[in-house]
Amino acid sequence: MHLKKEVTLKELAGFINADISDEPDHIVNDISEPESADERSVVYLSNKKFIEKVNNSKAKAVLTSDKIASGSLTDKILLVSKDLEDSFNKLLEFFEYKEKFSPCISDKTSIASGTAVSKDCRVEDFVAIKDGTSIEKNTIIHSFVYIGKNVKIGKNCTIHSNVSIYDGTVIGNNVIIHCNTVIGSDGFGYLQKEGRNIKVPQIGNVVIEDNVEIGSNTSIDRATIGSTVIRKGVKIDNLVQIAHNVTIGENSIIASQTGVSGSSTVGKNCILAGQVGVADHAHIEDNVIVGAKTGVPSRVVRSEEKMIFGTPGRTILKAKRIEAIAGKLPEFYQEFNELKKLVKDKLK
Repeated sequence: MHLKKEVTLKELAGFINADISDEPDHIVNDISEPESADERSVVYLSNKKFIEKVNNSKAKAVLTSDKIASGSLTDKILLVSKDLEDSFNKLLEFFEYKEKFSPCISDKTSIASGTAVSKDCRVEDFVAIKDGTSIEKNTIIHSFVYIGKNVKIGKNCTIHSNVSIYDGTVIGNNVIIHCNTVIGSDGFGYLQKEGRNIKVPQIGNVVIEDNVEIGSNTSIDRATIGSTVIRKGVKIDNLVQIAHNVTIGENSIIASQTGVSGSSTVGKNCILAGQVGVADHAHIEDNVIVGAKTGVPSRVVRSEEKMIFGTPGRTILKAKRIEAIAGKLPEFYQEFNELKKLVKDKLK
């Protein structure tokens, strides 16, 4: 959600670290796509293929780079940045709607005795907080959140509606958890004996370090023993499954519909793209990119591999060669049958 805020281009340029081509007193109040923009909108141009669309827009102000803008935009006021992605991020930040924080604990909330909830928190209606839990200052707990026993939540966190946080979970500072996510549910562990599935008790917990963001409808399971650990700076998309005893390394990114099986480890600064499947006890070292829909078997993926793709996951160059050959299999099969027939005819 964004907010219309009136500002001169001179003031805005200072905020986003860009240079103005002219008209520093021109007032803008919004950031828009070219099709919906008006004269007080700012539009973003990061690729030359959209120049015509921007030229046809009603917007007067365009955030772009000198390389893209040079001789291509007509009748526009240019906000020219040397770091276009950073300036665009600052532009979004400027127009982002931010609700003013006001501490308040709703009288419609159920807070058990023996809790330590800071008076400088905001706890909204119909939240349930169980015994032994502590929540530090400036944290927001939105409506219909369940927080179990002996949970620790740090400062400046935002827990959105319908999140469930099971017993013993530890959450650091500046953590965001989006709607309908479950933290600390039982790991998927069963013994198969005499045709029956016998549940293995899951007595560990989940530890989420500082500056982590977790998308909606994601599930992070508690450890069988010990902890499932999400290290600082990790960003997890919607609809992700993290199994018991997994460790995700610092500043790694996990995209939607990815599943990481039990006792696996993902290193620092890794990227797991959409629909990746990681088998149990796999170990992905630091700085590895795992391409979309890749299946990572129970092996060590070395940092030197840099990027893997396919099922099973292989280095990207090898995977591309296999894909190229697979696409030609019908022709190879036809040639094989022709050669086979030729050999048979000669042997007659």
